[in-house]
Amino acid sequence: MKFPVMSICGSAGLVFVGNASAELIYSNVRDIAIPANFAGVYLDVETGNWNTNMNSPQSGWDINPFFGGSAIWNSPNFQPVRSATGAMDAVVNLAEGSLVTSTSTYSTFVQGAGGENPGGAGYGVSDSHVGSGVGQFQAGQEGYLGFRLNGSSYGWMRVVFNGNTGGALIKDWAYDTSGASIAVGNVKLNGSDMALDSGNNNVTLGSAISDSNGSTNVVKSGNGTTNLNGVNTYTGTTTVEAGRLNVNGSIHASSQVVVEAGATLGGDGVINGNVTLDGTLRVGQGGSTDRRLEIGGVLSTGSGSSMVFRISDESSYDQLVVGSVDLSNTNLVIEELSDTSWSTLEYGDGANFLTNGATYYKLIEGTTMGMFANVTDTMSAAELAYYGLSGTQYTVMLNDQKFWVAQGSTYLVAIPEPSLGLLGSLGALLLLLRRRR
Repeated sequence: MKFPVMSICGSAGLVFVGNASAELIYSNVRDIAIPANFAGVYLDVETGNWNTNMNSPQSGWDINPFFGGSAIWNSPNFQPVRSATGAMDAVVNLAEGSLVTSTSTYSTFVQGAGGENPGGAGYGVSDSHVGSGVGQFQAGQEGYLGFRLNGSSYGWMRVVFNGNTGGALIKDWAYDTSGASIAVGNVKLNGSDMALDSGNNNVTLGSAISDSNGSTNVVKSGNGTTNLNGVNTYTGTTTVEAGRLNVNGSIHASSQVVVEAGATLGGDGVINGNVTLDGTLRVGQGGSTDRRLEIGGVLSTGSGSSMVFRISDESSYDQLVVGSVDLSNTNLVIEELSDTSWSTLEYGDGANFLTNGATYYKLIEGTTMGMFANVTDTMSAAELAYYGLSGTQYTVMLNDQKFWVAQGSTYLVAIPEPSLGLLGSLGALLLLLRRRR
C-alpha cells in the first residue's frame, strides 16, 4: 500500500472581518441589575468589576446606566454607537448580526474644563433611547448597544432597559481587541447552549467560558475556525458541528467533547475529559505554544474519522497524549513528512527499538488498542524474524520510506527493506525449523 502524504495548505489569519488578527473577550452571562435610581451601576467592561456607589464609583468605569437604564452616562474610553455625533444623541439598539466598526456613529463631543465632569473629555449621556421607534430600545426587552472601547476596540453589550423600574439588566458583552469589526451577538447563550458561530471567519476567544445559570453547553457552528484560549470551566457538552475548534487553553473534565462528521478538532491545549470523534482530529495543529494535544479521558473514534499529523524531525512533530483510544475505526493521515535524516531499525533490534538508536516518532502517548483502519500492510514471517518481532506488525510507506507502526503507544519507526535473498534465506530457515519440530 502506498500511504498518502498530502501537502499542507497555508492557514488563514485569525480574523473577524478583513485580515486583522483578532481576540474576542466575552464576559459570560452576568445579569447585573441596573438600579432604578440616579446612581445606577458603574461597570468596567475590561475587568467586569462594578458597583452602585455614586459617591465612590467603580474605578475605571466605562458605562453608567441609571433610572433602570432609561438614562446612560458613558466615559471617554467607552463610546456607544449613537444616532448622531452629539454627546446627548440617542444610543442605538442594534440588530443581532450587524457590525460594530470604526465607521459606526460615535459622539465627537469633547468635554471642556468646568463642565459637569471638569477636565474630562468625551463624557456624554443618552436619555432618549427607550421607546417604540426604529432603533430604540423597547422597555423590558433585550437589545444590543454597540461600543468603541479605548478608541480602537469594538464590541457589543446585551441589555434590558426600563423606564425607571426594576428588571433592567446588563446581561453580557463582548469586544474584539484587534481593531477589527465585530458582529453583534456573535457569542450568545441560548438557554443552556453557548453558541460559537464563526461563520466563514476565524475567531479567537481569549476569555474563559464558565457555567451560566446551570451547566452550559458550547456549540461550535459555522465553517470558520474558533480558537478557545482560556481555562474554560463550563461543564456541559462541547459540540463541534461544523468548521474547526482549536483548544489551545483547556476544557473542564466534565465536558464531553463531540466532533461531528465533517467537523475538525485541533489545538495544543488540554481537554481533560472524554472525546467522541466522528470527524477529523488535527493533533497539535492550530495551537500557539507546542505541537501536543492532551486528552485526559477516553478518545472514542467513529468509522470514517481521521487523525492528522505533521512530522518535521525527530524532536518536532505533532503528538497526541491520551488516556486511551481504540484506533481501529479511525484513519491515520501523515499530512507532511519533511524529515529525511532518520536512521533505520536494524537486524534483531525490534524488541529494543527505543534504545537502539533508530529514529522514531511517538505520535501517540497513552493506552492504544487496535490499529488504524487504513493501515493494513503487515510484515511477513521472514521480516518478523529479521527484525526480532512477533505477532502482527503493521507498516506504511511514506515518501518512499517504509515505517513500522509500533503498537501500544504508537510509534513510527523507519525500517530498511531487507534484500530478497536475505528474506529467502530466512524463509528457508523458518521452514527447516518447522520441519524439525
